[in-house]
Amino acid sequence: MNLKHLDEAWKNTTADNNDRSDLPDGKYLCRVDQLELKESKSGKPMLAWQLVVIDGKHKGRKLFRNSMLVTEENLKYLKKDLLSCGLELDRISDLPGELNSLLDIEIQVTAKTKGEHQNVWIDKRVGIGDGPDEVPF
Repeated sequence: MNLKHLDEAWKNTTADNNDRSDLPDGKYLCRVDQLELKESKSGKPMLAWQLVVIDGKHKGRKLFRNSMLVTEENLKYLKKDLLSCGLELDRISDLPGELNSLLDIEIQVTAKTKGEHQNVWIDKRVGIGDGPDEVPF
């Protein structure tokens, strides 16, 4: 295999130094960066969340959450997550059309490691109703 055509790109490329290790357990202020309805490795439907930390010493790092869409128990957790983000749905089938409304919102999450896996829970949406009430004039 001849890779000569990649020599110039190689010379101009820097190594990817992104830290992909889990973040320390704790609470993080994040922005919802990406949401995708897709299949898990085992072929089951899920909502994949990609979150970006927007505050503190881990600013710019990413957290991931997969919400499975298989059992009623899964749906109970997803419903709680969506409500925590300010999205109320009458039907789960409405979710694909509403995903864009969740992009770029700010949320507080909790990351907790259990065994070899880190779980991420959505605590609440932030930035709405966190400050003093506006006084209408």
